[in-house]
Amino acid sequence: MDHISYLSSDSLKGRLAGTPGDSLAAEYIRDELASFGFDPLAGDGFQRFKVISTLSQGPDNALSAGDRSFTPGKDFMPLAITSNSGLVAEALFAGIWFQYQH
Repeated sequence: MDHISYLSSDSLKGRLAGTPGDSLAAEYIRDELASFGFDPLAGDGFQRFKVISTLSQGPDNALSAGDRSFTPGKDFMPLAITSNSGLVAEALFAGIWFQYQH
């Protein structure tokens, strides 16, 4: 219960990735495992990686199908993990037909 109480406490402020609370929780877990004799697999026991934490639309975001254009943020949402590219292609019916209603 002590571990759960600390890791869920307000002092860690939600443990959002990249925040001091996140680091405190990670250090606590690493130190607790070390106290039981566990050794880190590599280095200091942390895996560092970049986290995309915000999404912003670029000025050139666009989506259209046939003669219909869609509005970013209203009809579709670009993902932060998508790249800058485009595609022009014919669509092929391959299953259940549905009608988009706006």
